[in-house]
Amino acid sequence: MISMIYDIKYRQRVVDFLKEGHTQNEAKAIFKVGITTIKRWVKQYLEVGHLKNKPLTNLVYVDESGIDEYLFREHGRAVEQA
Repeated sequence: MISMIYDIKYRQRVVDFLKEGHTQNEAKAIFKVGITTIKRWVKQYLEVGHLKNKPLTNLVYVDESGIDEYLFREHGRAVEQA
């Protein structure tokens, strides 16, 4: 599966197109976006009132000084230095 990140203005154009009374299938054909993506944008717009990117989750931020400790803890080994 290929993940695409669409510009917020592009997402808004699609939602505005739908608000004008066009169908999701018409939007799919014109904007070259999958129906599932369109449905997700509409749901987000209706629930939160905007189409901004959702914050990324499950990211691990590691201070550079703690990389070896993190890798050893998570993977049971340290990374060999080049």
